[in-house]
Amino acid sequence: MPSRKLTDDQVREAHARCVAGERLKDVAAELGMHPESMRRRAKQLGLAKLPSGPIPTLSDAQVREAHARCMAGEKQAVIAAEYGVKPSAMQQRRKRLGLPALPCGTGKATEPRNADALLKAYCQYKAGRLVRQIAQDLGYASESGVCEAFRRWRDWLEANA
Repeated sequence: MPSRKLTDDQVREAHARCVAGERLKDVAAELGMHPESMRRRAKQLGLAKLPSGPIPTLSDAQVREAHARCMAGEKQAVIAAEYGVKPSAMQQRRKRLGLPALPCGTGKATEPRNADALLKAYCQYKAGRLVRQIAQDLGYASESGVCEAFRRWRDWLEANA
């Protein structure tokens, strides 16, 4: 791509277009510059860092829908992937909306349908397997989710014994 020298004002205008939502790649191509050259020039002018791509966000309705699906037993990590966001982003939005916490992280560990998987995972844990590996196998977003699942599962066993 041929390089073209832009004035500081042209760089500021291009930067403003990118901040407003236009893709850097498109703006740079229109001006005959490489996107990284545009980033470098914006940085030299002390302008805010240009985004590398659109940042996915969830509407309040999407957060509520995702929360309802999690409460129904779907895994939060799977739902987050469908929306193109991280599970932690969904958690933060859920908290801001005042929605109740999800039972045992990303699934309902208190339900008997998960008891077999949790028993197997707990045996693996007692045999020395890392909680991080167990979390990945079960589809939990974090190790703390597995620990919470074990606790809730134990409580469920005690209550239903």
